[in-house]
Parts: sequence; structure tokens; C-alpha cells
Amino acid sequence: MLRLAEDETAEMHLQAERECNDLRARTDVELAALRAEAEREAAAMRSEAESELYASRQDCASRAAAMERREIEMERRCADLEAQHRQRADEVERECTEAVAQAQADADMLLRETALQCNSLEADSERKREKAQQFFELTMTRRRNEAAQHLQEQEALAKARAEFVVKVACREANRRLAEVAERTDELHELRRVVHSQLSAARAALSVAADRVAPVHIPEQVAAS
Repeated sequence: MLRLAEDETAEMHLQAERECNDLRARTDVELAALRAEAEREAAAMRSEAESELYASRQDCASRAAAMERREIEMERRCADLEAQHRQRADEVERECTEAVAQAQADADMLLRETALQCNSLEADSERKREKAQQFFELTMTRRRNEAAQHLQEQEALAKARAEFVVKVACREANRRLAEVAERTDELHELRRVVHSQLSAARAALSVAADRVAPVHIPEQVAAS
């Protein structure tokens, strides 16, 4: 009986040891499978995180490059506009100078023509006075006075016309210069606003780039 009990006990130990070995083998296989699955998931997560980080950095770099190109384009456009305004100001100043010179020339010519006409009238009156001096002395004296008065009126009219033309030319020149100065002030304000917006955009991109941090993924999953 004792021998039978010992044999039975030994067989039970062997059976228990075989079951333990089988269980340990299955556990090792399952643990290896879980570890491999965890490593694959970790690698996939790491790859995905690195891809997202790379895409974010590429996007930030693209936006920064676009902002740089936009800034360069705005600077170029501002420089072109300033050059155009300077050229227009020079043209307006030249046109105003020419207009004033032309007005002065017209006024001088009008004065000369008026003087010639007055001289012609005076000479004609003088000839008529000489021809009819004996018979129409009183009439010639009256006509001479009328001619003198007409001469004064023509000179006054010519002077008033010349002053009016010069005043109109000067007023137009001042208006155009004021318009050019106003456009120049608007251009300077536009440049200031563009620089402010570009600075704000750069600051926002810098903050966004700083917030994008690498995602830490564990290399292995510890066996439990």
C-alpha cells in the first residue's frame, strides 16, 4: 500500500510538473506575443508621432517662408510705390513750374500786345488829330483822353488777367503737392501696419513651433 501510494504521489508530481512546464511554455509564448505586439504598437505610435512632428515642423517652416516671401514682396511694392510717388511729385513740380512760366509768358505777351494795340491806337489818334487839328481840336482832345483812359483800362485788365492766371496755377500746384504728401503719408501708414501684422504673425508662428514637442514613447513594455 505504501509503495502504491508513493508511486501514485510520484506520478502526481510528474503530472503536476508537466502541467507547470506546459503552462510556463504557453505563458512564455503568450508573453512573447504580447511583447512583440506591444513593440509593434510602440513603433507604430513612435512613427506616427514623428511623422506628425515632421509635418508640423514642415508646415511651420512653409508658413515662415511664405511670410518671408510676403514681407519681401510688400517691401518691394512699398519701394515701387515710393518711387512712383517721388516720380509723380517731380512731374507735378515740373508741370507746376512750367505752368507758372507759361502763365507768366502769356501775361507778358498779353501786356506787350496790349501795349502795341494802345500804341497803335495812340498813333492813329495822333494822325487823326494832326489831320483835323485845325477843325476838330476839341474833338481830338476828347478822343485822346478817351484813348488814354482806354489804355489804362486795358493795362489794368491785362494785369488782373495775369495775376489771376498766376494765382490759379499756384493754387493748382499747391493742391497737387498736398495730394502727393497725403498719398505719401498713407503709404507710410500702410508700411507701419504691414510691419506690425508681420511681427504678430512671426510671434504666433514661433509660439506654435515651441508648443510642438516630441512625443516620448517607451521602447519596450515591461513583462508582467
